[in-house]
Amino acid sequence: AMAMTDPKDDSMTVVPEKNDETVIFPRREGDRSIEGARFSYHAVLRALPAPIFAQILHLIVFGELVVAIDPSFMETYCDINSSTTSTIWLKAIRCEALAEYEGDARYLSGVIMLAEMIFCVLISSAGFVFRTKSLINEKPWKKNRFWAYSVLICISIVIIFVTLSIESIFPTMPWYFYILSIIAPFTCLAVGEAVKTVDLRHATRAEMLRRLQFETRLGMWSPK
Repeated sequence: AMAMTDPKDDSMTVVPEKNDETVIFPRREGDRSIEGARFSYHAVLRALPAPIFAQILHLIVFGELVVAIDPSFMETYCDINSSTTSTIWLKAIRCEALAEYEGDARYLSGVIMLAEMIFCVLISSAGFVFRTKSLINEKPWKKNRFWAYSVLICISIVIIFVTLSIESIFPTMPWYFYILSIIAPFTCLAVGEAVKTVDLRHATRAEMLRRLQFETRLGMWSPK
């Protein structure tokens, strides 16, 4: 879907990028890897929030469900019952007996984790349509309708699957589970946009250097 993005509007007004190491800004003389290193760091920063939020939700759901579904197991091996505390999942996930636990709670929490991961990736993908352009200045759904339709279809499929498969677990979840589920994808998107501003600053600087280099060479070889 990303490959279906419309061409850049300013492609005829900027100096095109070249495989020229002189336009890269090294940390020290002779080091030409700064561009690749920064790209790698930023890719990691943009990718980290999604699995972190998904793992947190997995722990909440698993801790709450294992007490609701298998109360006898938790009371026998972990000394936990449904009236222990309002944040019962915090105590439940620290129980060593759950290391070998295999049951519906583990499966259902895995489904929720996967669904949240998909939501985070789909929403944050809006920031990947353009590497340096902000969503405020360039709307991705206007430049790539195929991407927009793909995201809507995927979100609809996930919602239908989760609703039909594990609808019964939602009444047992605490209120902050719903808040975290909603804000997590948009937090991932916000992190990506914050990282993008740094990329934009370097891209703008590099484009100015390319233009200066081009105009300098043009002036040198133009007829007097």
